Amino acid sequence: MPSWVSKDISPFAVFVTVLVVLATVAAVTMILVTRMEPPEVRGVLPFPKNQLDYYRLDEIAGHIHHPDYRRWHDWPEHHDGGFEMATNNLGFREDGPTAVEKPGGVVRILVTGDSHTDGVVANSESFANQLEDLMNARQEGGAEFEIINGGHGHYGPHNYLGILRRHLDLELDHFVVVLFVGNDLLDAVADAWFRKEFELPDRPDWYIDRLEKAQALSGAAVAQGLNQAYLFRTLPEVASLSLEITEDQFRQISALCDEHGIGFYTVLLPAKINLEPEIDAETTEAVDVLGLSAADLNLNQELASALAESLESFGIQVLDLQPGFGATSEVLYWKSDHHLNVEGHRLAAELFAERFGEQLQMGDSVDR
Repeated sequence: MPSWVSKDISPFAVFVTVLVVLATVAAVTMILVTRMEPPEVRGVLPFPKNQLDYYRLDEIAGHIHHPDYRRWHDWPEHHDGGFEMATNNLGFREDGPTAVEKPGGVVRILVTGDSHTDGVVANSESFANQLEDLMNARQEGGAEFEIINGGHGHYGPHNYLGILRRHLDLELDHFVVVLFVGNDLLDAVADAWFRKEFELPDRPDWYIDRLEKAQALSGAAVAQGLNQAYLFRTLPEVASLSLEITEDQFRQISALCDEHGIGFYTVLLPAKINLEPEIDAETTEAVDVLGLSAADLNLNQELASALAESLESFGIQVLDLQPGFGATSEVLYWKSDHHLNVEGHRLAAELFAERFGEQLQMGDSVDR
């Protein structure tokens, strides 16, 4: 049993005040990252009630999309002024159906991640679908690629293991987890706390007051990076626990992939705050309210680097997108909600194909 497990628990209301993002961006309410406790533990949804039309509970993955969902979202930043949120027969963010039985001559890859992977974009513009286009375009009479977008908002490391377990029947050749550096480590801690597996240390009296003020200034910035950095700066021991918890989940994923002959890849997606920190005044003000220094803002990326080193020592292949994202002058995130934009999904797909394209063409597990 991991060393972070404990029988005791802090008062529920206090921790929820710290971890749950209360504000939403109106146009994408259903896909903001708002962690709530697992239903099997405390009887509440792992996503906001106003997202019940998009998500449903699942005993293996925690929650998944409803199948055959359709809704248009106005989105002024998008080149079409908006996009359709759509799921297919199995609840994946795909325009066409997914057959359970893998067709012959197909390399099938399942991609998962949180709301960034789910996508504040049209299905065809997502990381998974742009990667599919890239891989099929470079083929010359070889196998066809089917790359399935299994990203879901409100997902964390425990869900990534769950979604793999749920879809082993799809005869996967590869499994890709896109871990969002800005809050997935916080999600790992939150899930363990909600399951009563460890006790959260007390926060200072001023902690929640500052967090609420920052939230009022920029709910997006708080949700997509500042909240995690703020907690881990205040309680460094919790940051260490988050790495241990996440490593444990990913080792289980790796073992399951090995058992079923599935290639496993991890992608580390950096937060907007670490790449475009001065893009809006509200974010800058929120940083000031929280009292975060430049070093504090870099904490999320430092933890991601430590995680990458640890996972690679386990034989897990990792692509950190930070260097590639940092080398471009393109804007990669939406200004309004700090999620990955269309250009961000495109660049992530290109960097992944450049790094792992030859291995993906094998169609089966690689030595790890």
